[in-house]
Amino acid sequence: MTVAIYTEVIRGNYSVAAALSTILTALTVISLLIFMKVSKNGDSAM
Repeated sequence: MTVAIYTEVIRGNYSVAAALSTILTALTVISLLIFMKVSKNGDSAM
């Protein structure tokens, strides 16, 4: 997805790049929340 964002910026399609960036950010936050819930203690340090 990061390559797609970069490609859209190079093409000048900033609105598509912004939408993809928003989706990527949301997926990152969701996956971090899931990880914290699965790990039970919320501490990502190993």
